[in-house]
Amino acid sequence: MTVAAFHTGLSIKLDELKELLDKDRVIYSHGYSPAELQDMLSKRELPKFLDRDGLRSQLEAILDIAASGLKERAKNEEHFFAPLYDRAEKLTNSAKDMLEGLEQGIPMTQFIEKYSRI
Repeated sequence: MTVAAFHTGLSIKLDELKELLDKDRVIYSHGYSPAELQDMLSKRELPKFLDRDGLRSQLEAILDIAASGLKERAKNEEHFFAPLYDRAEKLTNSAKDMLEGLEQGIPMTQFIEKYSRI
């Protein structure tokens, strides 16, 4: 539900999202296409050229826009966002967390239980 809520919220605030991305100097200002950036950002380690604090701020601004869109819907969907803010703060994602946990010996069942509660 987290991903669906995120996209639903953004779809209501596309003008605000476009304005934010048009002013972006953190992600899109390094000469890479969106496809190249997607490939780089899908790796376990973030590209070295990205400013971590700037990226964190940009991600939180995008989440704020999506949360605002959900609030406009008035269906109490904002609670789905808690994991996304946490991931933005830590600059991580659930797949990366799981891979690192498995490498540290955390059993898969623990991740299944964790993500089934979200």
